[in-house]
Amino acid sequence: MIRAGKKKLATLVHNDHQRLTHYVISAVIFFISYALLYWCETNITPSLHQELMSLASLVIGGLAFIWAMTMHVFYILSRTIK
Repeated sequence: MIRAGKKKLATLVHNDHQRLTHYVISAVIFFISYALLYWCETNITPSLHQELMSLASLVIGGLAFIWAMTMHVFYILSRTIK
């Protein structure tokens, strides 16, 4: 399983199209989660439900941001290798 994960990452380093697709999707998810966080803060009355929705949007946005930055680092590495 670990070997398959390393193979997938190596594919992402060398395949420009896949890397760009991953980057774009994660950037879109990040901005959607940011908009959802704003919507939760302005349209849902203060409650546990609002806090859980805000937490979920923060976690999803954070993971999408980390993945987008990983794809950007892979872009820099692939340009350096080439």
